Amino acid sequence: DHVFPLGREKLMVNVGSVGQPRDEDPRSCYVILDRAQKKIFFRRVEYDMEVTIKKIYDEKELDNMLGDRLRTGR
Repeated sequence: DHVFPLGREKLMVNVGSVGQPRDEDPRSCYVILDRAQKKIFFRRVEYDMEVTIKKIYDEKELDNMLGDRLRTGR
């Protein structure tokens, strides 16, 4: 998990898609904005990615690459 302090400047945070990380960390990611503490908390969660990959493979309309990239977080 990472914590980033908030300053007075404008800030845009792109948390991306919870289940399709692109930072080479395959765990699911979400963000908590705590205005009282003036911090952004990035949280990572383990999940059974093989179950999700199988569900993607089973959907004919989805490219298998979407499942494959879950293993690498890319």
